[in-house]
Amino acid sequence: MSIVAKDAAEHIGGAPVVLHPLVMVNITDHVTRLNLVAPGAKPTAAQTNRAHRAVGGLLGQQTGKRLEIHTSFELVYEVKGDHVEIKEDFLEARVNGFKKVFPEYDLLGWYTTGTSLSEKDISVTHKVMSEAVEDPLVLVMDVNPAKGLKNLPLWIFESSTNSATKTTTLRKVPYTVESDEIERIGVESAMRVDMTGNSNPTLAPQADRIRSAMSMLKVRISVVVGYMKAVKRKEIAPDYELLRRIANVVNQLPRSNSPMFQATFTRDYEDALLIAFLGVVTKGTTSLNKLIADANVAVERKRGSSLQAALGAMMF
Repeated sequence: MSIVAKDAAEHIGGAPVVLHPLVMVNITDHVTRLNLVAPGAKPTAAQTNRAHRAVGGLLGQQTGKRLEIHTSFELVYEVKGDHVEIKEDFLEARVNGFKKVFPEYDLLGWYTTGTSLSEKDISVTHKVMSEAVEDPLVLVMDVNPAKGLKNLPLWIFESSTNSATKTTTLRKVPYTVESDEIERIGVESAMRVDMTGNSNPTLAPQADRIRSAMSMLKVRISVVVGYMKAVKRKEIAPDYELLRRIANVVNQLPRSNSPMFQATFTRDYEDALLIAFLGVVTKGTTSLNKLIADANVAVERKRGSSLQAALGAMMF
């Protein structure tokens, strides 16, 4: 029986799944290259019909019941109608290669693009992956989502196999997207790649990103403050539902006169001053080194001219 990913009911009691954004970047890059058409060339029939299907493996860590998907890799496969046949020797070689570089990562499952899983996806493709890892995850990503979609067009399924009947059951599980600072910088850099090739990809400085976020936060706070002042002046009628939401947000903010807030603020303030001071010291040291180097050159030139003048006087 085929499974439509978006219509499947979520199994809340499953293992917690954490997805890192690098996986989504890898999948979209895989699809982009599958459908890439060289300049001046005509798209193939498969590209015209968007029949390309991206399939790959999922790598990550399992800590207790928590599954964390860190990255993914492409597989060698052949599309056979409504399913794919994976090259098992290539899968084994890729997993062994990753284990040498990232020994803490394990194979967790596989991904595919589209909106559903066919019967043969489960009985054929998933069975091959089950021989490499017990009860693999399946990630389904719709790379052509409808406009105006609010949620990510991505679904994750956990699998379980009945040892008596040898049947496999897939259940959709909720997931969360998490990333660390290095991943955020890397993903932002990847999203800034110039696909026309006219310039090299650039990495926006961390300070610019924080400044932009703070500016946006300041604008939104000013809107809320303006609304509260207008309500207080009775210029507009109060919306009690909106006021309750504002009060809920305000109650979550730390009190500025609490010892914990003061300690945290002081520590961050001192760290910022230290970073600024180190920048000034570095800049001053660089200027001083340049000045010393220039002075040494001038002294050497003066010594050379004096020595040359002395030798000339001795000759005459």
